[in-house]
Parts: sequence; C-alpha cells; structure tokens
Amino acid sequence: MLVAARKPGFTLVELLVVIAIIGMLVGLILPAVQSAREAARKSTCLNNTKQISLAVAMYESTNHRFPTSGEGKIFAFGTGFNQDQFNSLLGPEMTAGVEAMNSESFFVQILAFMEQASVAARWNSQLPYWNSAHAPGGYSNQLLASTRVKTLLCPSNSLTKAEFGGPNAAAVGNPEADQKFYGQTDYMPIAYVDIDSDGKRSQPASSNRGAYKEAVCNVLQTANQNTVGDGLSNTMMFMEDSGRTLRTAGKRIAGVSDPTKTVWIGSGGGMPTLFTSAMPGWTSDNSESPSLGGLVAAKGGSAVDYSPTCPNRWADPDSSSGLSGPPNEEALPSTQRRQPLINNNKTLMPGKTSRFGGSTTQDAGYSSVGVGDCSWHLNNCGSNDEPFSVHAGGGVFVGFADGSCKWINEKVSTDLLRRLVDPNDGTASQGF
Repeated sequence: MLVAARKPGFTLVELLVVIAIIGMLVGLILPAVQSAREAARKSTCLNNTKQISLAVAMYESTNHRFPTSGEGKIFAFGTGFNQDQFNSLLGPEMTAGVEAMNSESFFVQILAFMEQASVAARWNSQLPYWNSAHAPGGYSNQLLASTRVKTLLCPSNSLTKAEFGGPNAAAVGNPEADQKFYGQTDYMPIAYVDIDSDGKRSQPASSNRGAYKEAVCNVLQTANQNTVGDGLSNTMMFMEDSGRTLRTAGKRIAGVSDPTKTVWIGSGGGMPTLFTSAMPGWTSDNSESPSLGGLVAAKGGSAVDYSPTCPNRWADPDSSSGLSGPPNEEALPSTQRRQPLINNNKTLMPGKTSRFGGSTTQDAGYSSVGVGDCSWHLNNCGSNDEPFSVHAGGGVFVGFADGSCKWINEKVSTDLLRRLVDPNDGTASQGF
C-alpha cells in the first residue's frame, strides 16, 4: 500500500510572520498613498484658484471694471472710494456705514467666464438669489443657485457636507437640479480690510471710516486696472475659505425689510440701483431661518435675524468678507497676537469634544471668545468668513488682480496682508 507524500505547508508561526510583514508594508505604503492623493487634491485646488483668477481677469477685460465683492459698507458722509456717487440715495440714519449687499455675488458675475455660461445666461440680476419666480425657460435664480460648481469646491475639504448649503426649495424633486441644496463655495472674495497699521481692528464709527479700506473687488464695482495704484500683482482679490463644519448664518438680512441694517443694490449698467420693498421680487425677505436653534453667529452675542444671509453659498453675496482677524484677538496689536490671520484658531479640530471646531463648546448659543476659544460657528472664527484651508503646510491659495495665484503662508505678517488687500496703500507689497 502506497502512502501519499505529505505536501509541505506553512506553520502557524510562519503565517503570523508573513501577516506581520504585510501589515508593516501596508503601514509604510499607506502614508505615501495618502500623501500622493492629497498632493493631487491640493493641485486641483490650486487649479481652481487659477481658473477663478482668469475668469475675473476676463470679466474685467470685458466690462472694464472688476466684479463686485458682493458685500461691503456704504457711507453717507465724505467722499470715499467713488462712493459719493451713491450717497444721495442713502438716508441720514446710515452715516456710520450701513451694510450693503449686491444683488449679484462675486461668483454670479464671473460664471460666464468659468464654463457656467448656461447658468449665467438664465440669471436675473434684478432679483435676489432666493427668488423662486420662473424666468423664460422655466428656471429661477433659486433653482440655478443649487448648481454644484466644481471649480468652487476644493477636494481637500472633507469637513463640509452638501447639506451645509441649506435646503433649496426649488431644487427638491426637480430633475433639472444638481442637488436639493444650495451650491457652496470654498473660496472667499475679499471685500475690505479694517485692520490698522498696528494690527488692531478698527471699524467705522459715526464720523469716520476707521481702518476700513475697500478691496479691488468692492460692492459698487468702482475699481478697474487703472485704479490699482499698488500694481495688480500686489493686490489680492480672493482666497480660500474652506472647512466649514455647519451651515453658517451671516450677520446681514437677506432682504430689504430694514434698510437701517442692510441695503441691497444692483451695480450693473451705470448708476447703482437701490432695491426697495416696492419693487417686484423684493417684497419679502428670504424666509429661511438659521439651521440651529439659538445660533449666535457674528452679531456680538445677539441672536441672528430670522432671515440671515448664508456665507457658505456661491450665490449669496455674503460669500465675500473682509479681512478682520479672529474676534478673540482683534483688539491686540500684531506683536501680541498668538493667532495668525490665516487659519486662525485651527489647532482644535472638530472631534468628540468640539461640535464646530475652534472651541470645546457644544452649545450653538455660545458666544464667548478668548485665548484659544473661538468657536467656528462665530463670525471670523476659523473657517467662518476668514482665510482658511485644510491643506497641510499652513497656508492658503490666493488669487491676485493680475490673474495669478499664489500660496500665502499663514506666518506672513498682519501688516503685509493688510497692504496686499488695500489696492492703494502706497506701497508695493513684496516678500510673501
């Protein structure tokens, strides 16, 4: 009787050794793979910045002025940066500088130059973006605002979810819609800077403008290539603002019900238009309410209005903001600041003890700020209306007025950033 020879096999110890080796190899390879993927995502984000910059350059070449910032302040005193042409439309209660919103956002105006011509052609600039009235062809601004514009989204941002754009009533159940939410943006047009040469924030008062300086893209569109005294390559237009951890509520009213707080204007075709409740489409404010009960966002401790703007959305002109710095350090000079203006209060990321980021608070009604405490649901904290990115390396991508884009390190000085925003501060800013 023949006995079959036993085939050689692996012992349990040998198998464990092989598994351990494979585990070690995977552990060595995965970081490299993740790094390569992030490098690709970062490259895409850089390309987005370049595409937006080029779209602005083409807009300026076509219209002989830079696009609107979307937001800003209108003053009824003095002769500001060509704002005196608009002063006659303002009441005396606005002498301290009323919050102003353009009916078109920065992104709405450049859509036609960034492969979104079909959306741009259907947009009605005389109506707010939340208006649901159908234009010829069956589209409304509200429906168009649900468009997911890939160029405006940085793929490195894994914190922001689609629902943070807020529900879009015109898009729900509509086969023409990309999604049922408003489209969002990870980039922030720069409307102004209100930081003085010492690094402190100095906001407008009843008789002066403080340190408030309009950026090259301003709410009334008063700038073009010839008005930029510091040079186009030394003037910032927009920067990254990604990583929002909730649907944020702005501090302005989405509507014209209270012109002492917020006015809405249109700057297309010569003299700016002041929209009023007597005009079709402006009879009521946006009916949306803040997404979180008790949300305190940007209003100095008071609850937001029932109809707030939403900076997350590319169609909302409040997607623009000023360079102001985090509120927990805005009263400090540059020499005493611990937080950078770029990526401020980034150290504490959302986790088990942080609902939003920037603070350990779990309360949407929490409004305190202090050393190391600047919850991202509060205006100017972290990713809420300030330069912010989720890239490794500590910085953000920035688009300049000459159509170029650059990486700005978060360690750059406060004063240099201030001068890069102001198109006419009298110095050609270098060294960034």
